[in-house]
Amino acid sequence: MGAFRCLLADADERFARHIKISEAMTGPEARLLIALLSGERTGSCLAKELAIDQASVSRMLNGLLDTSLVERSRTPRDRRVVFTRLTDKGKWHALRLRSTWRDTLDMVVQDARRHDPTATTRLAALISHAAH
Repeated sequence: MGAFRCLLADADERFARHIKISEAMTGPEARLLIALLSGERTGSCLAKELAIDQASVSRMLNGLLDTSLVERSRTPRDRRVVFTRLTDKGKWHALRLRSTWRDTLDMVVQDARRHDPTATTRLAALISHAAH
């Protein structure tokens, strides 16, 4: 596993511990919700953006769909393309989770800065993206 993925896994683990108390979802599911705050996406875009395999993203989206946190729609031009977006309930949850995710990433970056500057730079870019 590359250094960046290790740091991301560490952040997911820490994030999951923080949210376990109040949310019934995993760290990657919460990150997926946060990513959707910036607009609707396809599953493949989310997988690439979050560095998660597409099959896992599909499973997570199905679970979030079942809890009414996301909704899906097909484009009129190409019915094969499916976009996912947050519901109002999903936006409310994602906004609450975003600040916790940022705080978690900040802690991981501080801990990792002395071990792997390249991976830390990539994680810092993820923090910047989470700030939007």
